[in-house]
Amino acid sequence: MLSDVLPKRNYTKGIMEYINIIKKLLNILTAEEKETFDRWYEESEKHRDRFRREEEFLYSKGYPQVDKTANWKRLTVEMDHLKQRNSIVDTSIKRKRYWSYGAAACIALSVAVGAYFYGGLDKEIIPEETVIEMGGSKAILTLDDGTEVALKEGEAYTSDYMSSNGEAVVYTPEKKGNNPIVYNYLTIPRGGEFLLQLADSTKIWLNSDSKIRYPNTFVKGQPRVVELLYGEAYFEVSSASKHQGSSFKVKTRNQEIEVLGTEFNVSAYKEDDQIVSTLVKGEVVVSNGSITKELTPGKQAIVVDSTREIEVKEVEVYNYMAWKEGYFGYEDKPLKEIMQMLSRWYDVEVKIENKELENIRFGGVLSRRVPIEDLLPMFSGDITYEIIGKQVIIK
Repeated sequence: MLSDVLPKRNYTKGIMEYINIIKKLLNILTAEEKETFDRWYEESEKHRDRFRREEEFLYSKGYPQVDKTANWKRLTVEMDHLKQRNSIVDTSIKRKRYWSYGAAACIALSVAVGAYFYGGLDKEIIPEETVIEMGGSKAILTLDDGTEVALKEGEAYTSDYMSSNGEAVVYTPEKKGNNPIVYNYLTIPRGGEFLLQLADSTKIWLNSDSKIRYPNTFVKGQPRVVELLYGEAYFEVSSASKHQGSSFKVKTRNQEIEVLGTEFNVSAYKEDDQIVSTLVKGEVVVSNGSITKELTPGKQAIVVDSTREIEVKEVEVYNYMAWKEGYFGYEDKPLKEIMQMLSRWYDVEVKIENKELENIRFGGVLSRRVPIEDLLPMFSGDITYEIIGKQVIIK
């Protein structure tokens, strides 16, 4: 089996080294990055051989034509997100649209980092009439009376206790007094993403094909509870110390997470046979009703549906939060799982004809802000694909 003999990699280190090579070739290294690159380059002949190979490959892809002074400086800013999160602090929630900053830079990033992948795809045919749109901000807000409101980029919506600018829905901060509690739902379709800010200032980024149930406000001194019905969400929880010690709980189909104030990601898609919770900051307690596990930053809990047992392991957290920063992040991921991610974001059906290919593993980081026609060729190798309508066929 090909996946059994593929070499293991230090993905985070390897990706950053790769990015430094690209920036070196484009002469945009900072003084600190240049010092790091020069030290790496002088370490061994192996490193120098690698640089020469990448130089030959990248120039064969037309890199001299990339706008170095504008788009690549923008790209440098984007790549800082590989090292640190971008937080949203004002209630207008103005999300960055990386694609509008420079299409050439984003495509170049995908080509370059996509080349880091091992295994891959070769394009066979993409019919001219096929139009597959990238994902964007859109959601369906379901009110307590059953009314459904379509939220989408460029359109505003307001009510007595919330407002939306089309990229996020923000609930009115908690006030003194007995406000009536009602429950709303936010449903993110395939090809969508949205930001939800609760009345307690907790922020929840919701990925494609997700649905969450939550109250319009919370009762002081009582647990703050929301329910991720399915899909994936990243939580930045307002500290319990700001809410009279009230803990925050996230319920899913087979588990409950209790926190006092932290950041974590939960993936509980309907088609998956497990729930994956990854802690970025703080501390959480994961429970399946009978077993309880405490997580510390960098740890991940996996609850399998069939057994409901909880497995805890250490992971590179960026791969599980990259989606909210505008990237696909993979670490030793099988092709089947990667194609599921692409399927949700681009709202396409992916069919892998040869089942043996499903387990070929990849590692890398790609932008979510490029058309699928520009992303798929980045998997260089001898596996072919075809796009027919809104179906991608891996051969």
